[in-house]
This record gives sequence, C-alpha cells and structure tokens, in this order.
Amino acid sequence: EATVTFTQAKYTDPSQAKTYTFTIDSSSFDSSSYANNNYEKTSTATATDGSTMEVKWTSYQVYKKNGADSMQWQKNAGYIYNSTDLGTITSVTVNTDSSTFTTYIGTSEQPSTNGEGGFFKVKAGSSTSYSTSIVVTFQK
Repeated sequence: EATVTFTQAKYTDPSQAKTYTFTIDSSSFDSSSYANNNYEKTSTATATDGSTMEVKWTSYQVYKKNGADSMQWQKNAGYIYNSTDLGTITSVTVNTDSSTFTTYIGTSEQPSTNGEGGFFKVKAGSSTSYSTSIVVTFQK
C-alpha cells in the first residue's frame, strides 16, 4: 500500500489576478564581458495596483554594450530566462532596432517551444544582437 499526496497550486480566479510588469535593460549588466554577466539576477515587478513582487531571471552570454544603453547578445548563444513562475505571461516584448530574437513561453524554465505558462526564454539569432530592453507582462 502506498500513500500519494497531491498538492494543487492555489487557484486564482482570472478576474481577480493582478497584472504585473517588469523590465530588463542594460542597467542589470556590466560591460566587462559576457562571462561576467552569466548569473541569476532579480528584478521588481509592479502591479497595476502598485503592489510589487521579486522576479528572478538568468542571463547567459549577454552584457552591456560599451558606451551604450543597450544589451549585446552573443549570436546563437545569448539568452535570458526566468526562474520565478510568473503565472500567466501575457506578453514578452524585446525592444530592438534590427536584431532577430526568438521568444518562447512555456511551463518550465528555459522553455523551447511557444505555448502558455509562467516561464519565458528570449534567445539571440544568428548574428550578434542588440536590445534596449525586454518588457514582460504577466498575471498572477
């Protein structure tokens, strides 16, 4: 005989969910090297009612471009993903002039397919890429 325990996440009525937004920009990075910026960071997400929550995210092969207010991403290798479950992501906007990025949304850290869920990953394309910010909006 075995005992199985199920834990269900707290149900949030979608009509009662708060909408939060946070931004990742060059202020979260230094301009020393890609390698020196490969770690987990924390941002504060703010809800429409003014409440806040901390969001943890990780960057890999992304750093602050020297002399600019933009992030430089290594081609084919640069990415950012979150490790805090955001509930329901409603948008991930990469603000860029000309670079190509792929955005994934899913149910696990570093999702590799687009879908629904509380985790995102933004990945650089096949050339060195630049962005001024990533704006993430979610409901929780």
